[in-house]
Amino acid sequence: MENNNIEKFELINGQAVINLNYNVITANEEMYRFIGTSTAAGISFLEIIHQVDLDDFIDVCHHLREGQESDMVVRMRRADNSYRWILVHIARFRLKTMDSSVDYFELYASDILALRKHCSVLSQKLFEIEHAGKISNVNNQIYTEDEAKEYCYNLIKNDPSAEFTMILGEIDDLDSYRKLKGNDFTESVINTALETSRRIMGDRGIIYMKDDEHFILIVNGINQEVNLRPFLESLRYRISWDEMIANSVDNLTLSLGVVRYPQNGDNLRLCATKLAKAIEICHLRGKSKYIIYREHLHGNITL
Repeated sequence: MENNNIEKFELINGQAVINLNYNVITANEEMYRFIGTSTAAGISFLEIIHQVDLDDFIDVCHHLREGQESDMVVRMRRADNSYRWILVHIARFRLKTMDSSVDYFELYASDILALRKHCSVLSQKLFEIEHAGKISNVNNQIYTEDEAKEYCYNLIKNDPSAEFTMILGEIDDLDSYRKLKGNDFTESVINTALETSRRIMGDRGIIYMKDDEHFILIVNGINQEVNLRPFLESLRYRISWDEMIANSVDNLTLSLGVVRYPQNGDNLRLCATKLAKAIEICHLRGKSKYIIYREHLHGNITL
């Protein structure tokens, strides 16, 4: 059984974008884990703030104008229904699209006690980085399919107990964008999705284009669902948000098929087959969702 101990996921550097009605538009993995992925999408941020601190939070947000920011401390409800003291930085921005403009808040939040506990660890890491003379860069390379296979084989070769997640991503209704806006616009939409995916993934894995419309992420360290679902939520909603900023695309959605090695298969060919079936199930269920492949739900495939 997976260990879903919420104590492992204290809120450090949580980030969320909320609208003027205080509904969550998108958030990063840390925030999704903290508030709980089962209720994160579209939740009112006011439901997370302790009632005693609610008026102060609303008052601070209400008095912010475009480009202004403020800091405050509030109690926020964690996924296990306990309240934590959180340091929140709030900034108000305005996004201008082709037809209108959208005002929104960006929130950056960290658990005060967790910050204190992690301070020495962060200081040590900073010391090591400074003395190493370099900072590890986010992997900006788009791999080929053959290079991705070699990457997976090396993971398995170097660590027989290796675990990684394969995520097949598809922008819903991409053909419609191509017909209405043309190839250059569609290419920009795809590139934005790739760039956002790389930024979220960081140095945890690689990404490659399967074909003109599908990309695949191979990510380490998220096989357990307590890690996987926040990653998927962050990926879907952050790409949608970034597409609105970069390309003025409203309400872009994605379908994601997800397979975990070795849970879903101990060879890459079997994983790839289940990955294709997972995205097919997304199509059948109306798109704009992710399917984490489970044999007892989606069928046991043998090759």
